[in-house]
Amino acid sequence: MKRAFGYALLFIAVFALVVFVLNTNLLTPESEAKPLVIAHRGLGQTFHREGPTGETCTADQPGGPHRPGPPCGDDRRSPGRG
Repeated sequence: MKRAFGYALLFIAVFALVVFVLNTNLLTPESEAKPLVIAHRGLGQTFHREGPTGETCTADQPGGPHRPGPPCGDDRRSPGRG
């Protein structure tokens, strides 16, 4: 029983260490660039930028669908389609 508990504790410790090392930014070089965060949900919902306030519900005023990249008829990423 003690041996199984020891192995379980060792596994948890090694797992925690691997998760820490894979997620840390301590191993990356320093950067002068400003961090950039793009929310994938923000790309799908567009709205008119003129006039909204903190109380405006932007879901009520969609600006139409928006898909970043080439137009639908000019999709060069998938050869053979046309």
